[in-house]
Amino acid sequence: MVQTEIAAKEGSAGFIAGRAVWDAAAAEDAQVREAGISLAAERLARLTAVVHAHGRPWRIAGDADTALHGYPPGWYSDWHNIQEGSLR
Repeated sequence: MVQTEIAAKEGSAGFIAGRAVWDAAAAEDAQVREAGISLAAERLARLTAVVHAHGRPWRIAGDADTALHGYPPGWYSDWHNIQEGSLR
């Protein structure tokens, strides 16, 4: 949870849930799997609460006109050469 909170406070808008959340939910034994599903749901709820409390909402910053005029002409043909905000 600490890493998620740090990332959220630095501007992340979400998280990826992997084995740390889902591991026990994939157990073969039905009772272990049920407990794992409950644990996964709790973990997801806690992670979601952290992101809602500290993260930034995901949304497009600005409108289409701002995005359209925010790049120099032909930026797409030379994108791999962009360094520190310049085209060459």
